[in-house]
Amino acid sequence: LIGLDPVLPRTKLWFWSRVVSWFKPDAVPIVKRALARPHDFDSQSAAFDFYRGKRVFNGLSDEVLMDYVTAGHQLGSDGREHLRYSGAWEACVYRSVPRIRPALKALQCPSLVIAGEQSQILTPQTLSWLNGLNKRLTTASLPGGHLLPLESPAICAEAVATFIRAQAASRSQCHFRMAIRRAIPQCKAAFHRGAGCPLLLFSFALSAFVQGHQQHQAQTPSLDGRGMVAINGPAEGIPLGWM
Repeated sequence: LIGLDPVLPRTKLWFWSRVVSWFKPDAVPIVKRALARPHDFDSQSAAFDFYRGKRVFNGLSDEVLMDYVTAGHQLGSDGREHLRYSGAWEACVYRSVPRIRPALKALQCPSLVIAGEQSQILTPQTLSWLNGLNKRLTTASLPGGHLLPLESPAICAEAVATFIRAQAASRSQCHFRMAIRRAIPQCKAAFHRGAGCPLLLFSFALSAFVQGHQQHQAQTPSLDGRGMVAINGPAEGIPLGWM
């Protein structure tokens, strides 16, 4: 499981945000901003100029910001650019902050949370809290803010690929150890029959190593020409998701 600067509120913050949302659902600043945001623009250029003036987009290149505008808006019958999703929908998401601690503690798969070094969402205090929840959870920080994948796409993709490579290598070692454990009873039986246990054990070990190496090679991720993570061959069993 891989999260790129995900919203993971600590329990205290979650509790008070729910209390405020219960009594005054539209009083939370981020909800007020979502409801007040413009929903249509005269053109994509006008939308671009509007977002370029917002602090959260400071780390985005002009090309990436225009991609954001294109993906988030659609041309209406009136010739204006309209948001694909309303501010009311966005506000509803902000009001529905989940209690994430039980789910994080219950994680059974290797997981990585990557935070932007300038992020106001995953602060050093939050990362410290995450590190103490589950030994399967690893945290890292990269240059950028909350829009980390858009601000530092190449660095972010390489960090994701490195994590997946490490999990693939770990699984290969696990398959090798399991193969050896399965081979031992067969070797013992062969020894009692006088079939030469050392040679048979070596044969099983060599076979397990070759199979594990081939599987590792098939599952090793790489970066394609677009800087996207690509896994060569099937990746069955490798827990990979996005938050």
